[in-house]
Amino acid sequence: MGIPTVLLVASPDTRLLLKGLLRLQRHPVVFEADRLEAFEQCPAPTGATLLVIDHDPTLGDWCANVRAILARHPDYRTILVTPDRSPEVAQKAPTLGVKAVVVRPFALRDFAAALTTATGDAVPPSAPPATAA
Repeated sequence: MGIPTVLLVASPDTRLLLKGLLRLQRHPVVFEADRLEAFEQCPAPTGATLLVIDHDPTLGDWCANVRAILARHPDYRTILVTPDRSPEVAQKAPTLGVKAVVVRPFALRDFAAALTTATGDAVPPSAPPATAA
């Protein structure tokens, strides 16, 4: 089992795509939202948690969104998915706590590499120990 994942993605199509890719990589989506305000209902993480945030104009300023979420959940391992190929995004993202940036459109290997980078040394939650019968 991978790392529990939360999504902030405005587009239903993009959210569906990302959920499918995360499922392929065995990262369960435990919470999803299409706007920043919905993160008020996001449960506090109980260990390593992955955040995938989409840089979408309908979500507003991605920098402000990352700051707001990481202020509340500073341990999130964050991936930014963005259509912006500018060097400014690649330079600014790490200063805000983003572990990996994936530029849309992307290949599966690019997203898989971002997952590896973002999850790094994270230990997935383990199954409860088996009890002897």
